[in-house]
Amino acid sequence: MFEEDLPAGRRIRWFGIDREKPRTTVDVTHVGYKYNLNNVTAAMGLAQLDAIEPVIQRHMDNGAFYDRALSGIDGVDVCQFDAGAVPAHWLYTVLADRRDDLARWLDEGGVDCSQVHRRNDWHSVFAASRRELPGLDEYYRRMLHVPCGWWVSDEDREFIADRIRRGW
Repeated sequence: MFEEDLPAGRRIRWFGIDREKPRTTVDVTHVGYKYNLNNVTAAMGLAQLDAIEPVIQRHMDNGAFYDRALSGIDGVDVCQFDAGAVPAHWLYTVLADRRDDLARWLDEGGVDCSQVHRRNDWHSVFAASRRELPGLDEYYRRMLHVPCGWWVSDEDREFIADRIRRGW
């Protein structure tokens, strides 16, 4: 009966993103939302709050490790933050002069890396408010994310940093 509306409904329920397409190629054309937390998932989230501190700390520790390990590598920069900021990275952003080559090199070594998303200002839904954003083009040209979360072990992060240090 309403099957023709199903694709649009699926886009609207996920920020306007067509999840059947890669996130770096999808074009958001309509505003979408994401209100899908139900009572069961809310209860699970509340229960997990008791154990959240070490998880967040691991994200922070892994990011701080990369800050130290990746500083001073030719062709690679680490992101700078305000002095009072303490980032809790989900992914760690590396800025590489030859990003695509680095991505291939990491992929060949079994390291999952990506750009994750398209820039929001490239989506059609924001076309009317699009503005010049000095520096953002260069940032996105160099940006690559590597794993940084609680699941990244000391050995994993050492391997990733070593692979980046060895060159590509």
